[in-house]
Amino acid sequence: MAGSAGQRDWRPVAIHTDPIPASAWFGPVVGPAELNEMLGFLGANSGAAVLVWPRDCRHLERLDAVGIPRLLLAAPGKTPPPRGLLQDSVVRPVSEAEIHRRLVRLCRSAATRRLHAGPPVVDAGGHLRLGRHHVDLPPCVVTLSRALASGFDTPISEAVLLAALPPDLRSRPHLAAWVAKLSNLIAVLGLEAVPAGHDRYLMRRSRALLEWSPANRLPLRTVA
Repeated sequence: MAGSAGQRDWRPVAIHTDPIPASAWFGPVVGPAELNEMLGFLGANSGAAVLVWPRDCRHLERLDAVGIPRLLLAAPGKTPPPRGLLQDSVVRPVSEAEIHRRLVRLCRSAATRRLHAGPPVVDAGGHLRLGRHHVDLPPCVVTLSRALASGFDTPISEAVLLAALPPDLRSRPHLAAWVAKLSNLIAVLGLEAVPAGHDRYLMRRSRALLEWSPANRLPLRTVA
């Protein structure tokens, strides 16, 4: 739906009453900020992107890089790219039941890959990698990310993590803020960074990923 003064609203719309995975339906105009929001939503909810082929082809490289599964709705007479574990396609028109079936398969495949990808690593180029997928980290969180990833699924003390921050930012409030920022960045990979009690934090697979299953009456996310 159109927002005011050039802004665009992105809101849930209930269009399916059967159990479905979380989905983001791409509209004809998706800017960088909207794309980042959509990717975060999909990663945090183990969801899939639904795109129109070939209109939305520019988004495929980014979706593949972060491991978001995608369903391509191909225009009649258009040949979509090859199918794979994280990419499927169907020629329009297509029933909601068929879309549902394909989305569930894609999301299950993506969740399985993430659960068996091994621990994340932060490479020399400042990318946090999970299997063959990755996110680019801003320089301010690379050292912090490396400290948390090196002890993946293990609580790391505040003292160790504070040492990973620039000297002028070594305070508990700054650490909490940077960990929250990092958690938002890595949600797209099905990961999270969270407090672990007793002045500690840990990086782990997100609870949503570990508990994933298609949910009753979960609305599709749409961008008009």
